[in-house]
Amino acid sequence: TVMFTDFAGFSTISRHMAAADVVAALNDYFSVLVPIVQEHGGFVDKYIGDAIVGVFGAPVHVPDHADRAIQCAVRMQQRMRELNAERRAAGQVIFEMRIGLNTGEVVVGAIGCDAKLEYTVIGEPTNLANRMEGGAPVGHIMANAATMAAINPLGFAALGVRKVPREVKVKGYAEPMWCAELRVDELAIERTSEARADGSFYRYSAVT
Repeated sequence: TVMFTDFAGFSTISRHMAAADVVAALNDYFSVLVPIVQEHGGFVDKYIGDAIVGVFGAPVHVPDHADRAIQCAVRMQQRMRELNAERRAAGQVIFEMRIGLNTGEVVVGAIGCDAKLEYTVIGEPTNLANRMEGGAPVGHIMANAATMAAINPLGFAALGVRKVPREVKVKGYAEPMWCAELRVDELAIERTSEARADGSFYRYSAVT
């Protein structure tokens, strides 16, 4: 199972920050999020700017990789709520995150040349995990049908998240794809193009 995370509106928000402050903010978030991936048996493949690419089930195989990935994603979003409350109280810039998950067969190993090799995952499921992230609601999770089919239903029910089935048109695919929004709470987060009065680039409301 492959995980992509991304901070919604990162490019817009970071334009209003000094480069050193952007780096400090990313380090603050990554120092909280990366250990959560590791605690759930995931492998952090790489950073792509503000994105984290995580892999569950490789390089060490675990049969419950889909369960671990969803549990990890839920905990990451919960921890984002906590961290952002701390950063708001300290007058610091905040980011909100989307997470996408997909499960499938990939090639895992070293890619590159003698001058530079990189351990990574290659294959359609990786690209589709990225597409799931792009379609996820801000502050929540989008999982492909393959991931949902691979999980333990009892373990998923214990997480207490709300599953919202959706058919999504995915770039590069002719037919709409069945996915599931996994909402960790009833908070709706909307990215704004300009800073609000409190300095935030997000608008918050309750889902009814």
